[in-house]
Amino acid sequence: MSSTVKPTEVQEVATRRIEQLRLLSFAEVAALPERQDDGELVRDREVAVATYFDRLPDGRIRVVVQAYFHRFLGIGTMTADGFVIARDNTRTPVPQEMMWEFV
Repeated sequence: MSSTVKPTEVQEVATRRIEQLRLLSFAEVAALPERQDDGELVRDREVAVATYFDRLPDGRIRVVVQAYFHRFLGIGTMTADGFVIARDNTRTPVPQEMMWEFV
């Protein structure tokens, strides 16, 4: 058992979570709270996960999963993955400039 979690494993947490959310309809996403915080064990170490559901001015919803593994003294690995969903259930990638605040 390794004492640390690799950056690729942190990314896998975010990617797996976002893929599950992609299966939801716009109505299902719209019914979720603006933010959900939880965690997941990877190699018996806690990876913090925050999921954001932000309504955009045009009515679409930005869905972002942010995963963070704290190593020590504020140093760690943070990653995020996401998509934007429209009322017609069209999903598009989150523009890069809209992801900066999460990584």
